[in-house]
This record gives sequence, C-alpha cells and structure tokens, in this order.
Amino acid sequence: MAKVTNRPNLSADMPELFTEPALLLPDRIVVEPSRLASGLWGEPEGDISGAYCANTFPKVKVFHFEGRMFVNLGASRDNVTAYPLLSSNQVGPGAAKSHSYEGMEVTYQGRKYRLGSEVVFVTRDRTLEEALNLLRHQYALCGQFASGKTYREALEYLLERHQIPQWEKSAIEMELASPDLPQTQAEMLARLQKPANHPIAGLGPPPPSEQLSLDCLFG
Repeated sequence: MAKVTNRPNLSADMPELFTEPALLLPDRIVVEPSRLASGLWGEPEGDISGAYCANTFPKVKVFHFEGRMFVNLGASRDNVTAYPLLSSNQVGPGAAKSHSYEGMEVTYQGRKYRLGSEVVFVTRDRTLEEALNLLRHQYALCGQFASGKTYREALEYLLERHQIPQWEKSAIEMELASPDLPQTQAEMLARLQKPANHPIAGLGPPPPSEQLSLDCLFG
C-alpha cells in the first residue's frame, strides 16, 4: 500500500484565498490642492497633509477617500505617498517589501491592520488665479529663501528650476511681465492684507503678526 502523506491545510496556510478581495485602486489619484495644503502661507492645513504619520509608525493616523482609509507615509510639494488600510478579511500584499511600507502591520485606534499597495495622491493643476495668489503668499511669508530678495528675483529663481509644473511656469511668466512688482516682502505682505488680493478659496490674508516661515517651497 502506498504511503499516505499529510496534505497541507490550504485554508490555514493561505487564508487570503478565502477572504474578501481588497478593492482595486489606481496608482495615482488626483485631489483638490486644499487637501494637500501644508498649512503655510495663510492656507489651512489639508486633511491629507495633516495625516502624515511616518514619524509615529507603526501607530498611524488616517485620511479618507471615497470611503476608504489611507495612511500618509511620505509627502513632497504636490504629492503624497499613501497606503490603504486592509482589514483582516481583505486580500492584500503578502510579506512586507523592502524600501516600501506595503504589507507592513500598523495600529490605528488600537486595531491591527496591514498596508495595501502604494497609491500616490497628487493635486490637480491650479488655475492661473490660484497659482498667482499662491506665489505671492509664498514670497511674502517665506523667510529663508526670500529674505533680502525682490519678488522678481524670487520668481526668476523659480523659473530656472527644471521641474516645475506648467501651471506654475505660466503664472511666473505672467507675474514677470508686470511692471509693478513688489520690491520687498513687507510690501507684498501689505498688498495681501487687502481682501481683493486673495481669491483662493480658504486662503485669506495673513495676519500682520504672522512669523515668516523657514519651511519654504522656494528652497
């Protein structure tokens, strides 16, 4: 009689095969700029930016998109590297991958989750009006880079950068064509105190006492 070998318990070894599959997500999701706002230059901090938690990992904070929970584990100027939270009954990645948070276990509100595949959240292109207003706030409130420079000098520096989006380039070129550019940050700040000069929704005039930020996008 042939020897009978023990068969593996598939349901125990590979529980993912018998659970609810996680929803497929795109690699890139476009959101409103306000959700990724840094909280500088008179803009309220966005909910996605505010959920950054690489510094507390594996304890995490979350933000929501279309009913799903995501973790913000890396941010640059206009994009955030995020991962969806997977519950225990959702199929996701297997072992954790090197140089990635994918597959790692995290804790949110006392519960254990795993992280799904990486998703990059990016801002939509700003309108020309929004871009102009953002440039002016950055110059007025940016201490480290703009100190001692005219607005024109700051704009010319930005234009020399090789990786700026077209919407920003168009706004800079339009500003540089103006014959009436502020010479100092104080002059720009005074202009921004006027309500007509801050058309971005949610972006009001900075208070006169606000400190110049050393954390500046110009740098």
